[in-house]
Amino acid sequence: MRIHNVTVPNNFNLFCFGDVHEGTFAKVDEGWRMCLDMLGEEYEGVKHNIAVDHGDIIESVSVDHPHYDGITTEGNVYQQMQTAMKDRWPLRKKFAVIMDGNHPMRFWKFFGPGKPALTETVCNDLGVKYGGFVAVLNYVDKKGKRMFGHYITHPTRGSMSSRVDDPKRRKLNLKLAVKKKLRDQVGDCILMSVGHFHKLVYCEPEQELYMENDGEKLHSRYTAPRKTQGFIHPDHRHYLCTGSFHRTFGDGYDTYAEMAGYNPVELGFYIVRVRDRAIEGIDEIII
Repeated sequence: MRIHNVTVPNNFNLFCFGDVHEGTFAKVDEGWRMCLDMLGEEYEGVKHNIAVDHGDIIESVSVDHPHYDGITTEGNVYQQMQTAMKDRWPLRKKFAVIMDGNHPMRFWKFFGPGKPALTETVCNDLGVKYGGFVAVLNYVDKKGKRMFGHYITHPTRGSMSSRVDDPKRRKLNLKLAVKKKLRDQVGDCILMSVGHFHKLVYCEPEQELYMENDGEKLHSRYTAPRKTQGFIHPDHRHYLCTGSFHRTFGDGYDTYAEMAGYNPVELGFYIVRVRDRAIEGIDEIII
């Protein structure tokens, strides 16, 4: 795990996205361009934007890989790396960190161990911090005082799905699955996010009613996040699965997601609105 401190103002927007998969025809390029455009502009009255890229920046399918068909991918791995770097270059100073992913990991034997990983090589060229597969970001002010912590991961295996029939129950199950996957990792982070699963899921903090007394009468109160330091109760954290820019279905061709029988997924990303040093809200951007 890597730990990075990121200096930010009291008000900023945190763009949480990932799984661009540069080099596949299933990549939704117009959605990716929209994300980059928004990152470079003012959002909700605040100009300062920070990006956390949750990994799988390239498709990284070599000719000897089962997914390679010579049709649905374009460019060799080096070309994909160059395009990924070119896309991010104009906004490189806005990237707090770029995570690794299971797709670039396919070329681990060429880039590591003992050498920079594929994603790390792109990060070094951009001058952006490399997050590896698990990282913690501490957002701090100019004096180095911590505002809040952010746990980030891109796992290399596992799945996240729900097969219940009712759509409301299915959405709730996915929220609980994201929370269950992240809640026991780092206990002092109020924001916890994961890439890899190609789903847009936000599990918000939950308030519960409780009673307290003032020595004479009982009063009703609700639990709520009241601190950002030390252990934060799991029910008081924000959990994100950050979506993707990779379509399940192809136009005139079959993607490997189709061939595996995966269901269609919403594409997009999240913008975390930080105001007065705290998370004010999280917006879901569907592309």
